[in-house]
Amino acid sequence: MTVFLRGRGKVQVENELEFAALAFKLQALAADESGTRTYRWFSEGSGTYVVLEEYEDVTAAIEHNQRAADTLARLSDTVEITEIELYGEIVPGFGEFAAALPNAKVCRELVSPPSTD
Repeated sequence: MTVFLRGRGKVQVENELEFAALAFKLQALAADESGTRTYRWFSEGSGTYVVLEEYEDVTAAIEHNQRAADTLARLSDTVEITEIELYGEIVPGFGEFAAALPNAKVCRELVSPPSTD
C-alpha cells in the first residue's frame, strides 16, 4: 500500500545553503530507489520548506530512511521539523516508522464509507 509523507520545517538563514545542499543530495538518493515514487522539496519563502514523498509501501519508506540515514541526520541539524504527516494503510512496521519521525502524525486512509446504522 502506498505511503505518502508531507513534512514542513523552518531553516535559519545561516543554515540555508547547507540545508539546500543536503535536500538536493536526498533527492538524488531517492531518484535511484525503485520503491520511491516521489521525493520533492518546495519553498514557501522565509526559510520554510516542505517535502513531499511517496513510497510504494512502508518497506520502501523505511529503506529510504536507512539508506539516507547519514544525510538525514545532517539535515536535521539544519532544520527545525515543525510537522510531518504520514498517509497510508497502517500495516506492520508503519507505527514504528512513524514513531521514529519528529512531530509526526498518522492520517489513516478511509477504506469504506461510514456506517449509517
